[in-house]
Amino acid sequence: MEGAGIMAAIDYAPEHGVSAIVIKGIGDWGDGDKEATKKWKPFAARAAAHY
Repeated sequence: MEGAGIMAAIDYAPEHGVSAIVIKGIGDWGDGDKEATKKWKPFAARAAAHY
């Protein structure tokens, strides 16, 4: 959702000539079982940051 807001803001003001791409790391499935995927959050963040 944050990415959609960023892209909407850029699209709203084309006179600034800004181009963007949003790359997100998935650290959990949003199923309520955060503990099972907790160890993968740092990896997902680093993987997204490399782009």
